[in-house]
This record gives sequence, structure tokens and C-alpha cells, in this order.
Amino acid sequence: MALIDVPPHRLLAAIQQGEEASALELINLASSRDVSIREGVAARPDAPIGALILLAQDPKAKVRRALAANAAVARAESVQGMLVGDRDSDVALALASNPATPDATLRRLLNYGKKSVRTVAQQRLASTR
Repeated sequence: MALIDVPPHRLLAAIQQGEEASALELINLASSRDVSIREGVAARPDAPIGALILLAQDPKAKVRRALAANAAVARAESVQGMLVGDRDSDVALALASNPATPDATLRRLLNYGKKSVRTVAQQRLASTR
């Protein structure tokens, strides 16, 4: 069953369970009024670049944190750039902790304002050598 066929009361569970969805559906859901729906899309590894870009600019930090922890961010350098400078240190920490975050982005996080983010980025870079 595609997301388009899911009843509204089951939509969040379907998103979280990875129910089949088109790129257009996921982009539309990335603009949902419901923060839980946006957070669910942000965590999906199959989220298209358009959705990732929208979600990287989301006003809710928990949506951006879910995105920063998603392996899909490795596919979008522009999204990584937005998340590196996020004002919420938990977003930057999730990006630094994400195993899919490339070394170049980890090096940028070495300049982040909060020490915990810099420490995780430094540890991740040291472990890849």
C-alpha cells in the first residue's frame, strides 16, 4: 500500500514503518503542519533531496535533529552545510554522531561553538584514520 492510500489516522505509523511513497508524496509531507509527520519524513532514508532541503530549514529542532541523524544527509552536501551551522547544538551533535556524515563535514564541525559537538567530530575523524 502506498502512503497515498493510508488513512490519515495511520499516516504517521506508515511513514515511520517505511511504507512505500513517491518522492512527491514525501516532499509534500515534509511541508505538513504536523511536526510528527515532518519528523517522520526527516528520519526516512529514502527521503528525496527536495524533502531534505525543506526539512533542514524546519523551525522545529526535533525535525532537524531527526534529519541530522539520517544517513540520507550524506547524499546532500547543501543539507549538511545547513545543519553544520544549526543554532541548536543537539542538531549539530546528531550530525557529528551520524556514521554517514562525511569527513569534510566532520572537519567543519570542529569549529562549532559547543565543545561536545567538537569532541564528537574529533573522535569520529580520529576513528577513520
